[in-house]
Amino acid sequence: MAFCKDFVFIHIGKCGGTTIISLLNQNNFNFSTVHLRRPVYLPDRKYLIALRNPVERFISAFYWRKYLLQSGEGWQSRQKRLRGELRFHQKYESIDSLCSELYAKNGDLNLSIHRSISGGHSWKYSRAQKLWFKRPEHCGMGLDFYIGKFSKKYNPQNILGIICLETLHHDLNKMFGINCNVHKKNNKANKSWVSKESKLILKKYLYKDYEVIERLNLSNLLSENQYEILSK
Repeated sequence: MAFCKDFVFIHIGKCGGTTIISLLNQNNFNFSTVHLRRPVYLPDRKYLIALRNPVERFISAFYWRKYLLQSGEGWQSRQKRLRGELRFHQKYESIDSLCSELYAKNGDLNLSIHRSISGGHSWKYSRAQKLWFKRPEHCGMGLDFYIGKFSKKYNPQNILGIICLETLHHDLNKMFGINCNVHKKNNKANKSWVSKESKLILKKYLYKDYEVIERLNLSNLLSENQYEILSK
């Protein structure tokens, strides 16, 4: 595949982005990164996107943030700003406990939980505006957060490619000729078992992420294997 060395890497959290960045840097590729914010689509730029199955990404983000917040690793200086998020993770000890309250018996979404995830307890400082503003809790910064609007505007020809965490080794080799034998952040030790019922509930909740996957697939940007994995 022919590719441009000057591109924007859209690093969606918990999709293998740290590994991808490290390997691209090691192989001297010239690129910029968008992370923890929405990318702005520019028709004269090329974009590389990291993806993961939405349910698995949510689960990974939940347990990763829970581990960081409760262990206190590097978070002492931001303790006040993260207090609300910490309370959220203290209340919901597992994905199963969260999903058991995510929808009422009549099928209505629990708006309190939804606001905690999508409205967020985390705060970010904007140097341009010189103020603190709320952003989604890390679980809520999924595919739709990053590329929901982006995927409605882009020209597929401006998408350099899609790298999926689940097919990371294959994708990096095919696109860039990079052999990948490591994954930088292994979060398995911090995860708990998640029931099939909870995964179905999360799939319902994350429907906008799945809509993004459908748009990417309709643009012929996903391989058959990638689509099968991402759409589960």
